Order: sequence, then C-alpha cells, then structure tokens
Amino acid sequence: MLDRRSSAFGKGGAGLKADPRPLGDKNFLNACIRTVITYLSTHGYPYAVSPKILTSPTGKDFAQIVQFLFQRFDPSMKVFGKVEDEVPLFFKRLNYPFQISKSALFAVGSPHSWPSVLAALTWLVELLNYEEKAEEAAADPAGPGSLDSDRQRSERAFYEYVAGSYRSFLSGDDVRCAQADEEMLGQIRDREGALTSELERLRESSDALGRTLESLRTAPSPLVAATAARDECSRDKAKFEAALENMRAAKVTCARKVEERKAELTSRKQQLADILQENDQLRAQIANQSLSRADVNRLLAERGKLKGVLDSVVEAREGLERRAYEQELKVERSLKELEESVRQYNLAAHSGGGANASSGGRDRSNSAGGNSSGGRRQQQQQRARLALIPASAKRAGGTNFELSVSRGEEAPQGLVGADIKGSIKPGLVALRERYRGRARDLAEDGLGLAEQLDAAREAVRERAEDEANAKLQVQRLEVAYRALRDELDGDMRTTGEQADRIKWCLFECWVPQQP
Repeated sequence: MLDRRSSAFGKGGAGLKADPRPLGDKNFLNACIRTVITYLSTHGYPYAVSPKILTSPTGKDFAQIVQFLFQRFDPSMKVFGKVEDEVPLFFKRLNYPFQISKSALFAVGSPHSWPSVLAALTWLVELLNYEEKAEEAAADPAGPGSLDSDRQRSERAFYEYVAGSYRSFLSGDDVRCAQADEEMLGQIRDREGALTSELERLRESSDALGRTLESLRTAPSPLVAATAARDECSRDKAKFEAALENMRAAKVTCARKVEERKAELTSRKQQLADILQENDQLRAQIANQSLSRADVNRLLAERGKLKGVLDSVVEAREGLERRAYEQELKVERSLKELEESVRQYNLAAHSGGGANASSGGRDRSNSAGGNSSGGRRQQQQQRARLALIPASAKRAGGTNFELSVSRGEEAPQGLVGADIKGSIKPGLVALRERYRGRARDLAEDGLGLAEQLDAAREAVRERAEDEANAKLQVQRLEVAYRALRDELDGDMRTTGEQADRIKWCLFECWVPQQP
C-alpha cells in the first residue's frame, strides 16, 4: 500500500493535462449548449438563455450563468467577486481535471477561449445532475430510477464501501478501513450464501420443469383427442342438420295442414253464419205466423230430433278428428320407422369395402391385439355392407340403389325418392339370383374340395401307418444288429486270446533251441 504522505498524492512535475474532448467539433459544442440550456431552463434560471447567447456570450451573461450554477452547489453564496478570480478557484476546489486560465475569462466569448469554458460549464452541469440523481436514490430507494435490483444494490453497497474506505484512507483511520473491509467481506459472504440458496432453488425448479416437459413430451398428443372430438362434432352436426331438414319438412307439412284447417274453419264459420241467418229467418217466420199448440208440439219434437242429429253429427266429427289425430300419429311413427329402415338399408348397401376390407381390418386389429366388442361390431357392420351405393359401387352395376325419405311428398310412391318396383327391386332380385348361382357353384366346389380333403387325409393316415411300421422294423433291426455286434465282439476277443496263447506257445517252443 502506498504511503498517503508520499509524493504520489502531490502535483510533482507531471505538468498540465491535455483536454481530450473534441473542443473544435461543432457538433460537440452544440451538444454542450443543449445540455447547459436544458439544465438552466429546468432549474429556474431567472434570465433569458438561448443557443445564440451561449454561442458567443458576453461577460455579463457568463457571470450570471456561473453565479447561478455556483449557488446550486452552495445556496449560501451571495457575494461574487471577479469572474477571472472566482471561477478558476471554484473549479479547482471541485477537482476539475483541466486548467482554466484567467486570460480565457477576460474575453470569454471569443472563439479561441469559449469552447474550453463551455466544456467546463457542461462538466459542472453534469456534476450537478449526478448529485441530484444520487440524492434522489439515497432519499427514495424504492422510487423511479432507484437501485432496486440485486445488481444495483450490490453496486451501491460497493460504491459506499469504496467511498467510506477512501475517506478513512485520506483521514488516516486505518482501523476504520479494516472494519469497512470486514463488513464488506461479511456482506459478500452473506450475499454468496443467499445466491447459493437461490441457485439451488432454481436448479430444483429447473429439474421440476424438465420433468414436467418430459412428461408433456411423452404424454399423448392433445391434437389426436381434439381431432377425434372435432370429427365427432362434425358427425353430430351432420345428424343435426339432417334432423333440422326433417323438421323443416315437417314444419312445411304442418303449415299446409294449418292452412287447410284455416280454410275448413272459414268454411265452417260461413256455414254457421248461414245456419244462424236461416235460424233468424225461421224465427221471424215463426213470429209472423200464427201457431197452434199442436204446431208448437210438432216444432218442439222436430227441434229435439234436430238436436239429437246435431249431437250425433258433433260426436261423429269429434270421433273423426280423434281418428285423424291417431292416424297422423301412426303416419308419423310409420315415417320414423320408414326413415330408420331406409337408414339401415343405406348403411347395409353403402360401399364400405366389402368382405375383403373387413377381413383386412380384422387382420390388422388381430395383429394389434384388439378384441373389444366395439371392434367386433364394427367388423360385423363392415362385412354386412353390400357395396351397392353409390351407383359406381362394386355391385351396383350402374343402378342407383340409394333411398331417401321425402316428408313433403303426399303420394306413397314419392316418399322414398326412387322407383322401387321398376328399378331397385328388379336390380336386387337379379343380384340375389346371381349370388345364389354363385353360392351353388361355391357349394359344389366346396364338396369337391371336401372329397379331395378326405382322400388326402386317408392317404396321410396310410402314410403314417407305413411310417410307423417302418420305424418298428428299424427298431427290431437295430436290436438284432446290437446283439450280432456283441456276439462278434465276444468271438473276436476269444479268437484274440487263442492267438495270444498260440503265439506264447510258439515262443516257448522256439526259445530253448537257441545256442
């Protein structure tokens, strides 16, 4: 560590610093003028100020500006001496890094001296702005522009530590410097522990998020479920549209019936009016004629008869209306049954891929291991389809076998929208006869194949018996072979022993004859 009383803190012989700022650049000077004008206009400068004034100010304008800025540092400053004496001294106290000569202040607005003075004023304004921001941050840490983030708090604490240590260093308080070092080290350690805990928490959170992401990746895609739901909604929509069309047709029929009932009601009202008029005429006629007691009794008897006839007519009409209503209900049920029959017919006759497609689907479902009852029902429905719809289907032969119920038609032959007797029934009969002939041919072929199968099975049984007999014979031959081999082995051993004895006898006989 350098000794604070050493020459490193003195002026020495280093000389004056050269100002590195581009004082000859017009853009730089215009930026400095804008900075000074902005500060003066936002801090209550009492005199007029403009870029023209600050381009070439008079001595009075310069004195007013520097006095206002100096009072921003020290509001108690009231007396201001000579500008050429006060300004260099004030800037020196503020540790301005460059020299301001008195000769430049005598002709402050001249082109060769004003750029350096303007740069000094800009430095002073920036220092005031920095002081204001620092005071705001110290007074209101949670306000706008405060050191609210962790990084800013750390930088602020380090700045305060450096500033306090430097003040203690300049004052020679080494004990306070050591205490500041220990306090800063403790804060750094606490901060390190907090950051370590936060890092562990973030790692755990990252692992949890990774597991969640992996589960989301391995889970079934929601697109498949959404697509299935969309298809189901499309099918429901088609059903509702068909039901809506049926309801519209029923509405048209009901509207037509209402119109008919209205016309009938109008006719009945006209008839009633005629009857009432006739009654009035009869009453007038009765009132104008002289009647005897026998005539009155006769009229009363006739009225009773007419009332009975009227009651029977009303009862008959009500019965007819009830029967008409019941007939309408029966017709509606019959239409529904007809629609269901037509739907089942169209479903059975629709081109659904036939038996081949169903068998292929069955193979695929079996290979996938699916044996659900829904799959079997679907396969049965597919096998039950006859491939007659549309006209270009496999078995249609160019004939349109599709039926559709038209509720608006009154004639029975127009309800199904097709010529059943003239087109559909003959086509189905021809198809039935064709397939009956094909079934007979297939039955005959099946019988021939069954006979061939029986013959083949008989041949297989005979071949199996021959094979079994051959195996038994082989086993007997193997047993005889082993017995013969054992017998030959015994004979060979006996013969070998006899040969050995003969050799030994010959050897004994030959040995004594040697000299």
